[in-house]
This record gives sequence, structure tokens and C-alpha cells, in this order.
Amino acid sequence: MAADSSNRGKAPGGKPQFLKVLFKEFMEKMPIPAKFTRGHLAAEPGLRRATLVSPLKKFWHVDVVRDGHGGEEDVYFAGGWAEFVRANGLEEKSFLVFRYEGNMVFTVKAFDTSGCIKDYGDDIAGGGASTVAAATLERTVPRKRWYEC
Repeated sequence: MAADSSNRGKAPGGKPQFLKVLFKEFMEKMPIPAKFTRGHLAAEPGLRRATLVSPLKKFWHVDVVRDGHGGEEDVYFAGGWAEFVRANGLEEKSFLVFRYEGNMVFTVKAFDTSGCIKDYGDDIAGGGASTVAAATLERTVPRKRWYEC
């Protein structure tokens, strides 16, 4: 049975998503895949700032920058990204899944180098994040049980 092309790149709930490996050169700014940008962000009027919902369920505001060299414009998470990486204990070669919630809001899931979801134990996030009231978070990010190793 052929896959429905309208669901390509979407999570089971119908939200588009993409995966990135956190290489050393992405610790300061993280490129957003061009195909994702064209397919899901091209019509966004506020493509200057994004909100990331961290694995610790905190909001982080990061700048979205464009780099027009090489014929096609590259788009990155930049200002605030390095702080997000540090506060969430992300390491080189971590796997990150970004699910687009709409309105420049992304839920981020982090997996360690073994491919298992990152175990945070106690809340390690520091300054820079905004803790969100449970009611607000429920409206923005549906709570689902993610499988762990």
C-alpha cells in the first residue's frame, strides 16, 4: 500500500517534523532543513523568532536568521540557540526531533547517542527559559507518552 504523500514528514498527530544530529558546528546555530522551510515555514509572517518547547517542558525564544549565500536561502535557529543547547544538557551527536506546532512553535525531543530518549532525571534547565503554567502548556503542546529505552 502506498503512503499518503500529504502525510510525509508528519508525526502521527499530523504535525510536521524533522530530525537533526547535533554536530559541533551546530552548537551555536542549527540549520532548519530547506525542504522543511519551503514546505512549512514559507508562509509564516513571523519568521524572525521561534519558540522551542524543551524536553523539560520550558519555553525558549530563539532568533531565526536567514543566510542567502549559495543560491538558496538557508534558515537557522540562532540567537538563544546556544543557551538552549547548554541548558538542556545537549551534547555533540545528540539526535533532536523538532515537531512543528504552528505559529513558529517547535516541540523538541532529545535522544542520546545510543538512540534512546535523553534521561533528564532532575530538572537541569537554568536561566533563559520560561516555565509555563500547566493549563497553557496543555493548550499548546499535547502531552503524550514517548517510548523510552
